[in-house]
Amino acid sequence: PKFGALAYSTKKAIFAGTISQNSQSEAEREALNFCRRESGSKDCKVIIGVRNGCVAAAEGRLDRNGFITTPAASATAEETEAKALALCKAKGAKDCKIIAHAGCSIPQ
Repeated sequence: PKFGALAYSTKKAIFAGTISQNSQSEAEREALNFCRRESGSKDCKVIIGVRNGCVAAAEGRLDRNGFITTPAASATAEETEAKALALCKAKGAKDCKIIAHAGCSIPQ
């Protein structure tokens, strides 16, 4: 199996991810390291992980409350991005868009 993870810095609004790692803990550690390096902040958190699949995230605007981020995981890139957008809309957000395109961890 192969694993992936997506981390997010709320202070800097930066996503960082990793794919094709050999364990979930390795994928999460690498995603956090990339996020911290890219954002220069230690507030990064893993928001989703995947085993033999894809991860993505969408963002949308909420009335008066700023923005919402919706991560998703699924079997294919297209399905994962569609799921992230659907979750964003289901939470009542407007102008939902993919902000972390799907990355897939599929064993060869």
